[in-house]
This record gives sequence, C-alpha cells and structure tokens, in this order.
Amino acid sequence: MDRFNLTSKQKVIFDYIKSYFTQHGITPTQKEIGNAVGIAQATVAKHLSSLEKRGWIKRAQGMKNAMRILS
Repeated sequence: MDRFNLTSKQKVIFDYIKSYFTQHGITPTQKEIGNAVGIAQATVAKHLSSLEKRGWIKRAQGMKNAMRILS
C-alpha cells in the first residue's frame, strides 16, 4: 500500500471527496467529482481505482457514491 505517493490530481480528487463528505454527509458521485475537478468520469474512475489501491478510500461495488474515506 502506497498511501503517501499521490499525484497532484489524485490529491485534488481526494481532498474534494473529503470536503464534500464533510459538507453533505455522503461522498460525491463520479460525475460530481469530474465536474468539480474538470475531468471526464472515466478518468475519475481510474483515479478512484488508484486511490483505493493505495489505501486512501474503499469503494462499495454497484453503488454510485458509496465509498469510505480511510485516511
């Protein structure tokens, strides 16, 4: 698990997820993340996979905004 080696875009996405969760009590959808940081949903999905592999988040399968922040 490589928890501290995030790209700048992954850091922006992770920070957005944390901020959104603090404000709304749920995590954002991939579409909301993409709109907020200016990237396509497919790119968001790749970044979320990297964040999960590195131990920053845990996603639930089949749910559009079900993830847990681990850090």
